[in-house]
Amino acid sequence: MPSRWVVCPVIVDGGVRKPKVSTLVDPGRLPVFDEETQTFIDKTYRYSSAVSARGWALCFVTGADLTNLTNDPDVLDLFGQDFDANSREAILETTPRDLSWNNGRLNQLTRALSDNGIDTTGLTLDSTFEEFLFRLGDVHADPGNRGRFNPRKVWAK
Repeated sequence: MPSRWVVCPVIVDGGVRKPKVSTLVDPGRLPVFDEETQTFIDKTYRYSSAVSARGWALCFVTGADLTNLTNDPDVLDLFGQDFDANSREAILETTPRDLSWNNGRLNQLTRALSDNGIDTTGLTLDSTFEEFLFRLGDVHADPGNRGRFNPRKVWAK
């Protein structure tokens, strides 16, 4: 099943703060019939997230069809690349160079991150995606939790 790392806004749904991706329907999964309400309920994407007090969430999202993530203007696909959800550790160890990125593609990502207050000093084509995620997690963390984000513990199953 494909997966990707995204940044999206935090919304309030039923009094609960959660990432916007939690409300997006996965068109590749069939709806389930709810006997109690006699209606079909759409299945949403599976995700794991780090939700910040600043109104943004860093999410690892998995689904059968990621089209609704791609089409939502509020969802930023961090690496512009879908990964196999079964290759969790390999995703973090991947570098932009491994994916044949050029400096222009790297600059697109670092510019987007810089525009959102993330220090990109020292991030290169040879930096692992885990290094990029550590930077994001640190900026999006609540003040008392800086330096504690661990992308290896953020997985959708």
